[in-house]
Amino acid sequence: SDNLHAELLLRLLGQYRSPQAPDHGITGLAAVTEFWRSQGITPQQMHLADGSGLSRHNLITPRALVTMLRRIEPDVRFRRTMRSPESRAPSHPAPLLFPAVFKAKPEQLLASAA
Repeated sequence: SDNLHAELLLRLLGQYRSPQAPDHGITGLAAVTEFWRSQGITPQQMHLADGSGLSRHNLITPRALVTMLRRIEPDVRFRRTMRSPESRAPSHPAPLLFPAVFKAKPEQLLASAA
C-alpha cells in the first residue's frame, strides 16, 4: 500500500541520515520536520507521529498545508505527477478536485454537494 511505502521511505531516510540510531523512524521524522521548518512551517503548525499518515497524532494546520502545496507546486516532479494518467484514474480523484475547489466560490461548492 502507499501507506506502507511512505512509512518505509521515512525509515529509510532516517537510516540514511543516522545509520547508528536505534530508531530510524524517529530520525526520519526529525529530518522531515527539519526540512519543513526550513520551508517556513513551525513545529506549532505541524506534528508528525509516523510516515504513513495513519496516526491520529499527525496534525497540521490549514495554513501549513497551503504552505506545503505552494512549495511543492513549482517542482517539475509534482507537476508531472499531477498530469500523469495514473493520477487521473477514478481511484485518485484528488488531482481533479483540488483545482476546482480552490477556484470555486462557496455557493458553487454547496450547489455541487446537493
